[in-house]
Amino acid sequence: MLLRVLAGSGPAGLAGMAARRGPWLRPLLGVPRSALHDYLTSLGLSAWQDPANTDPRHLRSWLRNAALPLLHSRFPDLTDRLIRVAEQAGRDRAAWNQVPELLAELDLRHEGGAISVAAPPLRGYRSAVQDAVLSALARRLGVPLGAKRREAVRRVLSSVRSGAKVALGPALEAELAFDRLILRRPVQAIPPLPLPASGTLRAGAASFSVRHKVGSPTQVRAGLRAELALGKYVVRSWRRGDRIRPLGGTGSRAVSELFKDAQVAAGARFGWPVVVAEEDDATVVWVPGICRSDARIPVTGEDALDVECDLA
Repeated sequence: MLLRVLAGSGPAGLAGMAARRGPWLRPLLGVPRSALHDYLTSLGLSAWQDPANTDPRHLRSWLRNAALPLLHSRFPDLTDRLIRVAEQAGRDRAAWNQVPELLAELDLRHEGGAISVAAPPLRGYRSAVQDAVLSALARRLGVPLGAKRREAVRRVLSSVRSGAKVALGPALEAELAFDRLILRRPVQAIPPLPLPASGTLRAGAASFSVRHKVGSPTQVRAGLRAELALGKYVVRSWRRGDRIRPLGGTGSRAVSELFKDAQVAAGARFGWPVVVAEEDDATVVWVPGICRSDARIPVTGEDALDVECDLA
């Protein structure tokens, strides 16, 4: 907690280390070192002492061995005081973490590894409330937002251009898309992967299930299930310049235009799977959930590949 004070942390940081965060549990945080030592001694066991814990070159060790004893000499109940501050900060942080759901106008959505809220109402909040909401959203993705990062998000939020984006370190980015503010972990591109003739395939955040069936006369243009003529296919990320001949349409269209029609944020597109013919990487056969092309349509009554995609 003192390390965070010296680093200029905001109120949420003063809560210190959480006893639980996601799948991680720290059951011994509330147990004094002396109690742990006495317990080991009663069992005839000894603890390994990390020499770094007494090395004053490390700020944490200097605080523990030099600063804290001096403060204790003036404030004997220092530990209890610090614990009270941390508990109050923890309660405040827990309360703010619930606020995005309570503000119905934000229309909070969880979409895969991203969180998004409606931008117009968020723009209208006073800066302190806006900062608290932004920090609460980022904490859900495990990334603290300091003052500089919040200011960077505010610049994106104030932009009128859909697609405005900023990196907030290696683990988080913010994007304004279709009047929604999106916080997400950076999207990883999908390398070219062969689609199996049967079975399953994991491609980034998407998964594919393939089985054989008899081709049917009815094909669906948009959806997460498609029938493909027998052959070899590859799943990869969308690329700039990809075009598709939509089923039932005339001519070709840029896949980026179809993404825009479907309101897929620009920052999420490189993680979107695209199915192409193995022998012709430029022939886009299917963009799951967006558009089926008029290529590789199976013949009714003949064997075909029944492919289902889960984008979750």
